[in-house]
Amino acid sequence: MTRQCLRILSVILAALFVGSCDGPTTPEPVDPDTIPKPREVVEEDYVVLPNGLKYYDFKEGTGEAAKVADQVAVHYHGWLLTDSTLFDSSFLREEPFEFIVGSGIVIQGWDEGVIGMRENGERQLVIPPELAYGATGRANIPPNSTLIFELWMVQINL
Repeated sequence: MTRQCLRILSVILAALFVGSCDGPTTPEPVDPDTIPKPREVVEEDYVVLPNGLKYYDFKEGTGEAAKVADQVAVHYHGWLLTDSTLFDSSFLREEPFEFIVGSGIVIQGWDEGVIGMRENGERQLVIPPELAYGATGRANIPPNSTLIFELWMVQINL
């Protein structure tokens, strides 16, 4: 019986160890009230692309960098720049969002903004209206809105 208990205990410990090493660590809020406002970034710390897209890496991540045609899975929060109103979060659906980089199925600011991210990386994007929903807006996003997204790269090339 003691030998059997030790065997069971070693299996449980091994499972806990493997589980703790499996996959990226990402924040897991699912209640909209627990989702924080976007993190503050000093303006001069952003990388600014010629088209006006700005990004800042809070955490670089590991492995190969995402590039056009890669299939990626990201968790994210999205806010309006004007008042930090949360308009969307993959955490509320408890599932990362998957797309192919450069395919045009997401807003242009995302297609360009995830390039160079690595798994477990954390990045903030500030996306001007021209690279988001423009003059028409969308659902709870007013026309001509600049958007802030914080992205967590879960996986590249699923």
